[in-house]
Amino acid sequence: MINKTNINKVLKKINTEEVNLSVAKVKLSKMEDLEDAVGTAAMMQDAFEEAYDDAQVLVIKASDIIRFDWSDAITEAEGALQELEVAFKELGVDEPSEVKQYRKQIEELENERVIADKKLDGIGK
Repeated sequence: MINKTNINKVLKKINTEEVNLSVAKVKLSKMEDLEDAVGTAAMMQDAFEEAYDDAQVLVIKASDIIRFDWSDAITEAEGALQELEVAFKELGVDEPSEVKQYRKQIEELENERVIADKKLDGIGK
């Protein structure tokens, strides 16, 4: 015959095991959440490093354009303008209005180059 005390003991043990199993499930769930969060943070670190490397390549490229290509083109334009001014002076003729427009454009391009150089210096600050 099954006695009530034995049934209560069995039920109490089953309830305790269910509670322990629930606690274990919660612990596992929280551990998985932690693992996911740490994994995501590590992936974001890798993504940042890749983006940072890409950005450095672009900054170097922009710097080279400003300091070499753009600057050299302006210097070449200024030299051609000076040669043209000398030629007009030697010929004793007035400069055409286009020459004045080119002079102004060269000045504007130089100003823009200086601004671009300052912008480049400000990247990442």
